Amino acid sequence: MAALDRPLLTAVPGIDDWRKLVEGSLKSRDFSSLRSMTRDGIVIEPLYERRHDRGPIWTREGRPWTVVQALDLADPDQANDQARADIEGGATGLSIRFADMSPATGGGLPLSSQALRIATEGIDLAKIRVRLEPHPSLFDSVIWLSELAVQSGIAPERSGITFGLDPVALVDRIDLTGPTRFAALFDHLRKRQFDGPLAVMDARIFHEAGASEAQELAGFLAAGAWWLRILSDAKTATPAEAMPRLGASLSVDRDLLISLAKLRAARLLWARLQDLCGVARSHLVIHAETSRRMLSAVDPEGNLLRNSLAAFAAAVGGADSIFVQPHTAACGAPDGPARALARNIQHLLIEEADICRASDPGAGSGSIEALTEALAERAWAEFQAIEREGGIVESIRAGALPKRVANARRALAAEVTSGRNPLVGSTVHPVTGDPVAIGPATGLAVAFPAITLEAMAKAAA
Repeated sequence: MAALDRPLLTAVPGIDDWRKLVEGSLKSRDFSSLRSMTRDGIVIEPLYERRHDRGPIWTREGRPWTVVQALDLADPDQANDQARADIEGGATGLSIRFADMSPATGGGLPLSSQALRIATEGIDLAKIRVRLEPHPSLFDSVIWLSELAVQSGIAPERSGITFGLDPVALVDRIDLTGPTRFAALFDHLRKRQFDGPLAVMDARIFHEAGASEAQELAGFLAAGAWWLRILSDAKTATPAEAMPRLGASLSVDRDLLISLAKLRAARLLWARLQDLCGVARSHLVIHAETSRRMLSAVDPEGNLLRNSLAAFAAAVGGADSIFVQPHTAACGAPDGPARALARNIQHLLIEEADICRASDPGAGSGSIEALTEALAERAWAEFQAIEREGGIVESIRAGALPKRVANARRALAAEVTSGRNPLVGSTVHPVTGDPVAIGPATGLAVAFPAITLEAMAKAAA
């Protein structure tokens, strides 16, 4: 009965009430000591009010995302066996990686249509979502894959293939003086009525080179602008026809809130570009891949936790497909158990946590909305700088964007070596014993060499 004598709560506590409680627990510390800052200079406050003026910016409508596994073994027969095992283990998508793509932890498929045919033998391309990752022989492999789908008796509109047409990841490795070849291949695929994204705007290359989140987003958006220009100049497709056929590839890492906000910001930026082009808003297909630069070779087991955080961020951030790097990827080609764990991280989120049933869980959260909007604004400013430099390809060739990414990489290295950006098992609480050999970290383009946090720390030791 004593509880009934307590006065009823007459008002909902506001932000000032919560701040007083926090300040009371800090004793001699100032409230501002709880603030943090992102690599793009965005201040993250310790307390936020709920945003009642914001609603979901994406919906999955209760459907699970595509669980992707890499198809990248050098032996096509072994690659086929592995792909079948992955599918039996619950994979619903395959990421095809050829030998001239880096990184391809399994060595990559040989560059031939026969190798592709063997590796995909017995796999129903109408049920399994296939991604073709960017590589220098992309023009040939796009034709191989499109013909394989048709010869398999699959209607192109049911295939759901993502063709990895992407100029940015290959700017240093192929001739882009005649971009009409990209436009012609895009038009060929569109006329064949293939249903998945025909081209990608790939920001993973920037992330793996140490770029900040705003730089990653600006790179993806600038690649989209490049596509719109070349398709319009070639009279292949108007922006209204082209934008629904473009997809994005983004990296997610152990910083859950920033990774989540990055995916949401990508959708805001794409919507803004659609509005400027006078195009009706359409869903942007986003593929998320857990970061390679965060993986530890000396403590691979710790990567399971990092991957879990990154996969969760991708899921609640609205990714349409997710590839989780096997936790041993930094040590060489992952074995079957490592690939199974990469799949099961996602199955736990889908089948046990039911994450897939929620539409934009971050909507209305004061902290997530603020971070999403600030990231989008920083990225838009960087995008405008790239456009003033002549566009993404010209900015890369002139060294402007690579220079800014290099500056961000040096700042990241300083954070890692100073301990402000710790890597448990490596830079703090190091694992004892003989370390596992670290595999090479090579970028897709010379302008953006891939790095790892662990290698940065090792170089400074």
